[in-house]
Amino acid sequence: MDGESSLLGSLKERVGPFPLYVWLLAVTALAGAFLLLKKKKKSGAAATGTPGTPCTQSDGSAGTWDSTGTVCQATTVSTVNTPVAATTATAAQPASGMRNWRSQSGGPTVAATPPSTTSTSSTVPPPATTVSTTTPPTTAATTLVTVPNLAGMSAGAAHNSIVALGLVPKAPAGQKANMKVSYTNPGFGAKVAPGSSVLIETSGYVSS
Repeated sequence: MDGESSLLGSLKERVGPFPLYVWLLAVTALAGAFLLLKKKKKSGAAATGTPGTPCTQSDGSAGTWDSTGTVCQATTVSTVNTPVAATTATAAQPASGMRNWRSQSGGPTVAATPPSTTSTSSTVPPPATTVSTTTPPTTAATTLVTVPNLAGMSAGAAHNSIVALGLVPKAPAGQKANMKVSYTNPGFGAKVAPGSSVLIETSGYVSS
């Protein structure tokens, strides 16, 4: 009992212009107001904002103010569905207009045929190539070899002459170097390519 009376007496003691219990009540009220204000700031974002600007939703996730500036909505809502709907409507509009035109025309219904993408490419001639029009230089006139006149020579001397011209001498079996050349095949004056064969024919022997 004495403790309670002493506590009440202490609360009634004056501290400055007011008793102690008045100061305690004032401090308690200020602390409550501070806590309430802090809770409001932490619980949510502002009630309104500029349309299109970022905002924070009640669950703490990021969002964007709507066109009215009163609703903080998720940023993915307006970026996913709107283009798809617009594209669908745009793609469907020409088909709908075509059906309405065909139904109003009263003529026979003909299935719409998409334009061929290959018809134009088939009418375009291929680019001209210059490779096929270029003719290689002819070198046959400058590389042909003229068969000389070997008649009357010995087969050995005729053989050496033919080899010197870049031709290949040929002889029948049994032909000897001192036999006399009667003719060649190809004959005298013929023009042949280098490496061609020339047959040497003989009759008798060359006089010593």
